[in-house]
Amino acid sequence: MSGVMQGDGCMLTISLRCSGYGWSVCRHDAALFSQLPLRQAIELARTVARDEHRRSRQPVRVEMAGARGHVVLARFAKADDGQGMHPALDTRCTGA
Repeated sequence: MSGVMQGDGCMLTISLRCSGYGWSVCRHDAALFSQLPLRQAIELARTVARDEHRRSRQPVRVEMAGARGHVVLARFAKADDGQGMHPALDTRCTGA
């Protein structure tokens, strides 16, 4: 499993990417879902991350590119957490 290193383990990252056709939910470089409105992409990415965390018991996060770097939308890190967290974000699709 590849992703972002954190402590002794590795965190899998589910990312949201914007194109001229909408938003994609990606794992590594593969789009799992595409051509989605942002709200649906965020909800789906969080569901994928939560399910992966419950299945693997490994930390998983959801992120998207922001104006000054990546914005973490959800993080699932505790063994039975399942809740995650999501800060406020700018929902405009500015990338092409």
